[in-house]
Order: sequence, then structure tokens, then C-alpha cells
Amino acid sequence: MKLATTLFGELEIEQKQIVEFPLGLPGFADEQRFVFLPIPDSPFFSMQSVTSELQFFVMNPFELFKDYEFKIPGSSIELLQLSEPESVATWVILTLKDELANSTANMQAPIIVNSQTRIGKQLVLEHYQMRQPIFTMPPLALLG
Repeated sequence: MKLATTLFGELEIEQKQIVEFPLGLPGFADEQRFVFLPIPDSPFFSMQSVTSELQFFVMNPFELFKDYEFKIPGSSIELLQLSEPESVATWVILTLKDELANSTANMQAPIIVNSQTRIGKQLVLEHYQMRQPIFTMPPLALLG
């Protein structure tokens, strides 16, 4: 299928690339289908809706925050149809600023994807910040 993206223009994607979010995302209940598109030469991805122009910049939080941890609630494990920890992919939504050094990651609401079933859900955690600065080191160290 063809997908019009704001970042990459028109792309051809396959059905198996689509991640289904049965409950949508908090604040975007109607947005239930996304693809994760890598942004070249960076640790960032575009989480692009398949049904609208909505997109988020995301990244694997463990690339920057090695001690980031949380427990996935049983109801979410059931929804995601998780049976093994190796199937879990974790993303956090980024707020990228014009001055990249001021960019933040939403550590409070990670996006969990079962890479086997392609089902996703955004969790809401109480013990992490919504605006965690992502650069504790110079941004260029991450990009390249």
C-alpha cells in the first residue's frame, strides 16, 4: 500500500510493517495503525499513522537510559499477546526542539510493541518524567 508521509513523501509499505493499537493512543483514540520508519543516520524513528498525517518522533529509550525499567501490567501483557520478553520492543515519544540539545523524551508513557503479533499499546507510568532531557552528552555524539 502507498503511504503519504510528512517526512519521507510517498512510501510503499507492506501490511506486515503495520503495528495495530487496538485502544489507540492516549489523546488519539482513533489512531490505531502506525508504521515505524527509521530516520537515516540517527537513533530516531518516525512513528507514522497509516490513516492520517499524524506522526511522532520516537526512539528506543535503552540506547540512552540504560537503567530505565518498568513492569508491564498483566492486562497489557494479555492485550499485547506477549508470551516471551524477547518480543517486546519499547519506544518513547520525543519532543525535538529547534535547538536539539533541549529535546526531551516522554519516559512516563512508553510505547510497547509485541514484535511478533505487531500489536502495540502506550503505557502510563507514575515514576518517570514526561519531559526527560535526552542529551546528557553533546547531541553529535548520538548522531554520528
